[in-house]
Amino acid sequence: MNKTKFLTVLVVLLLALNAVTLYFVWGKKDGEKRRPGNGGGRPYSEYISKKLNFDTVQKEQLKLLRDSHKLELDSLRKEEKTIQDVKTLLLKDGVTDSLKLDSVFTLAAANKKKFEMAFHKHFMEIRALCRPEQLELFTKMLDEMRKRRMPVPAPKDGPK
Repeated sequence: MNKTKFLTVLVVLLLALNAVTLYFVWGKKDGEKRRPGNGGGRPYSEYISKKLNFDTVQKEQLKLLRDSHKLELDSLRKEEKTIQDVKTLLLKDGVTDSLKLDSVFTLAAANKKKFEMAFHKHFMEIRALCRPEQLELFTKMLDEMRKRRMPVPAPKDGPK
């Protein structure tokens, strides 16, 4: 695969990703099901609503944030899949060109950064929904979520 062909494939993939993103941002109707099997995301929003003692208005605002966040993550997941497909193709073709590999790995790192930024923005938006007396609950909830996702490693034995 020569440089021109590789870059052409990369540009076409990025254009396809943009089209998919636009479809998910503007094309989905509110009544359409998002991802089957996850209950529409209810456990997540119910958990946060319960932990933060949200009122009815805050719960509705949280649902809107949740739906927007899901669309953004779906788009990023599709982009990640495309990047993984390109990486697999490069492996299958035995590509060792460091410029091509660097380009794909840079795209993968940029996508990971977008994921992290999306989550940060989402939780900042949830924080903005909180009344002053709920901010301490928000902090505690974040600590609980972090502990569940990132358990403390077991202590290792000392030097032997």
